[in-house]
Amino acid sequence: MFRPIILAVALGAVLAAQPAAHAAQAPLAQSPRTQHAELRRLFEEEWERGLVESPEAASFSGDRRFNDRWTDYSLAAIARREAADRAALARLHRIGRSSLSAADRLDYDTFEWQLARGIERQKYREYLQPVGHQGGVQTADGLAEVLPFATVRDYEDWIARLDGVPAIVEQSVTLMKEGLRAGNLPPRVLMQRVPGQIAAQVVDDPTKSPFYRPFLRFPDAIGATDRERLAARSQAVIRDRVVPAYRSMATFFDREYLPKTRTSIAVTDLPDGKAYYDFLARYYTTTDMGAVEIHALGLREVSRIRARMEALKRETGFEGSLQEFFTFLRSDPRFFEKTPEALLTRYRSVAK
Repeated sequence: MFRPIILAVALGAVLAAQPAAHAAQAPLAQSPRTQHAELRRLFEEEWERGLVESPEAASFSGDRRFNDRWTDYSLAAIARREAADRAALARLHRIGRSSLSAADRLDYDTFEWQLARGIERQKYREYLQPVGHQGGVQTADGLAEVLPFATVRDYEDWIARLDGVPAIVEQSVTLMKEGLRAGNLPPRVLMQRVPGQIAAQVVDDPTKSPFYRPFLRFPDAIGATDRERLAARSQAVIRDRVVPAYRSMATFFDREYLPKTRTSIAVTDLPDGKAYYDFLARYYTTTDMGAVEIHALGLREVSRIRARMEALKRETGFEGSLQEFFTFLRSDPRFFEKTPEALLTRYRSVAK
């Protein structure tokens, strides 16, 4: 899956305080200037790889070079991307971090963190759940909302993408079948929303297809002859290729997949689910703490904050429970400004 390369984020402050794996391989014996150039070259090449491997992300970024294709989600392509990620991390570790400038080290650490976490999560095979209630191949038409449709080429690229829909539908079905075999399945309560999304793609009239929306209004720069040709071609592709692909997917999803999705909602019920949950907890908190540790920390913090609240209540001389103190703070007129001007003045004072 595409990962944008973020070279300067607040995460750097966290990374600086954490142990790193920079010494995994011996760095290249080169000058600081050469190391800097190699780091920038790696960033540029990885960014380009991300665009090539995820044409949709390229389209979102305004890069039109790949507007005629979709991401390849075949198992072979996924394996190639995962291997390329591992190779990129190894290449990063051959760059001498210690000889880089402070700014370059921040970039290095951020990129290393992203790559290392991406490689770590490979074992959980998230791609075996390619369809969700918030998106998937069944909502691929939504990409048209961010694409420019200003030239004949723009429309021809979209028709080429329409022609490729059967392939990405088949790849998604293949991944779901593999998920069935592996027991890697999403919660049924969420998947119950998907049949309606697939059904929206199965139309008798191609002009009613969500994929056809760009052809309902052409820019003035496209002449009548081209409009007629493009509209006719898109209708044929939708009728003969897009709709049959989704009709087949609907049969598989409704009859084979949905009935076998899990009735639980906990991610820990997935294969190796506890480890996966701990990974997600570490990932989203940018710490090395597992779910149990984070929960324990939360309980300690609640206790600490509540004790401080109780202390403040006593300091004010308020007699009553903490809940009554909250009600007092929310309702007593002394805590409210009388005019909008006074309220604005108070906010400005706080801001300063």
